Amino acid sequence: MIVKYGLGMGCVMRTVLITGGAGFVGSHVVERFLAEGLRVVVVDNLTTGVREHVPPGAEFHNIDILTPEFTSLVGKVKPDTIVHLAAQVSVAVSVRDPVLDADVNVGGTLRVLEAAREHQVPNFVFSSSAAVYGIPSSLPVTEDAPFSPLSPYGIAKVAAEGYIRAYCFLHGLKAVVMRYSNVFGPRQKAAGDGGVVANFVEAILRGHPPVFFGDGGQTRDFIYVKDVADATLKAIDYLDKSGTSEYLVVNISSGVETSLRTLYTLLCELVKQAPEPILTPPREGDIRHSCLDNRKAREYLGWLPGYSLEQGILETVTAARLAGQGARL
Repeated sequence: MIVKYGLGMGCVMRTVLITGGAGFVGSHVVERFLAEGLRVVVVDNLTTGVREHVPPGAEFHNIDILTPEFTSLVGKVKPDTIVHLAAQVSVAVSVRDPVLDADVNVGGTLRVLEAAREHQVPNFVFSSSAAVYGIPSSLPVTEDAPFSPLSPYGIAKVAAEGYIRAYCFLHGLKAVVMRYSNVFGPRQKAAGDGGVVANFVEAILRGHPPVFFGDGGQTRDFIYVKDVADATLKAIDYLDKSGTSEYLVVNISSGVETSLRTLYTLLCELVKQAPEPILTPPREGDIRHSCLDNRKAREYLGWLPGYSLEQGILETVTAARLAGQGARL
């Protein structure tokens, strides 16, 4: 438990400010933190987030992190930790409009860091991505692998990490950077750059054949969103115990390669009579195999994935059915 500080006969509730808390990952992090009894303040401009996904008990503010209102709010809330999840997450959008991507993912991160510095927020947790690695030379990929991003999105994440590291060195900030593998789970949107799991689930429940870009032999490292939320909680616990000017980078992943064919077969077992997938040519720039080493997160955060792929898929399909996604419910 990291909920409260003992202060004599009383105690003070921990306050965490979460940017992007109405988003896919963010809303699950909010739920996890509320379950621990933390005071949770959510900031989201609802560009892609959904207000209804913010659970009761969280304080919600419809504010853009690029505006002065955000900095003012940080001063009023005085959080112990900022968890920065707000981002432009579409690789396709980053290719089409790299300036927009940099404005949000680099400029936005810098604005959040400045607010933390100005109002002396000691702890910072950041959601980065496997996109910083590009095409791996060997698997599983460790955190000391060289940066080789293939998209403006990946480049922006590298730049954001660099700013965070500099703020730790220059201003004594304590930070954990979490590089996600392929996150999946309830509330993930299938449209745009939604994860392959979300796309497969929506297609199959609607009775439509999912599309394989390639032969289905591509592998990915799937991590369930509730495990990501738990890792975020562990990151705060780690920062609470660390000294000043702490900078830790960890992969948040299952550490297991799973092919798209295997994923599809698993879905077929849950949704009977699923249509055969459509095979199309591989997309330019797609990575054939991906898997991140999670040993550092296990060692430093004391974190392990609690959900198997099968458990996560079952919960995802169940949630999609309850939400009424698709005709074959």
